[in-house]
Parts: sequence; structure tokens; C-alpha cells
Amino acid sequence: MHDQANAAQSLANAVSIPVRADADTGCGNALSTFHIVRRMEPAGAAGPNIDDQKSPTRCCHIYDKSLIPGEEMVRKARDAAAGAEVGQASNIV
Repeated sequence: MHDQANAAQSLANAVSIPVRADADTGCGNALSTFHIVRRMEPAGAAGPNIDDQKSPTRCCHIYDKSLIPGEEMVRKARDAAAGAEVGQASNIV
């Protein structure tokens, strides 16, 4: 989680345009998703991408990918939004 936020910060510091950050699967469950989003905003990320695949994720060109249940993705999306609010993420899109 720290590595992803640090990478986002390095990239955000190097450019003058909004940066979308890879949050992989949200680092686990919905609560972890909340925390990674909270870390992304101070790192300068305009928004994290959160995968809906089961971990470990696979390249989009590879067959036999497995997705998490829709209900779990909804929980992650809600906790991501809550993480942005708690962190007062004015630049999260």
C-alpha cells in the first residue's frame, strides 16, 4: 500500500497533469480500499484505479480471469468514496 502511494507521489511530482494511480485490487478488502484511497490524495493522485479481478490480477489479454462478486466491488467503491471524503480529497475524480 505504501509502495503504491509512493509511486503515485513520485509520478505526480514529475508532471503537471492529473495522475491516475494503480491501486490494483484496492490492496485487499473494502477496508483496505478505504485506506489506499486515503493515501493516494496526499500523494497527489487524481484518482486510483481499483480492479474488480480476484487477486492475483491478470493481464486483460489473458483468458481465465476471475472477477470478485459484484456486491464486494460495490463495498469497495463505497469505501473508496468514504476514504476520499475522510481524506478531504478535493482532487479525487
